[in-house]
Amino acid sequence: MGKVKHKARSSECVDGKTSAADIANVFVEKFKSLYNSVGFDKEVMLSLMKDNESEICRRCTRRMCNQSHSISLAEVEKAGRKLKRNKYDEGLGDWTNHIIHGPR
Repeated sequence: MGKVKHKARSSECVDGKTSAADIANVFVEKFKSLYNSVGFDKEVMLSLMKDNESEICRRCTRRMCNQSHSISLAEVEKAGRKLKRNKYDEGLGDWTNHIIHGPR
């Protein structure tokens, strides 16, 4: 017996939208929402930065720190290879491609 082939049908209505353009926009908006869903509290972030700066001043500048703060070129290149392509920083006007394909 041969395989029965089923033709996939696309939905004619997504979130109440019926035109191809409107349906496409539904997915654009859903993607934007998911892409930007990882938020942060600005006050919490400022507090963390202040705590880090305080620790640096208290320990690292007085040679009381047991951590190596040197970052090698190889470590930067390794981190750069993990970046996703075509991502915009929405602040400084840079794209991840500037780092990925930039000069060494």
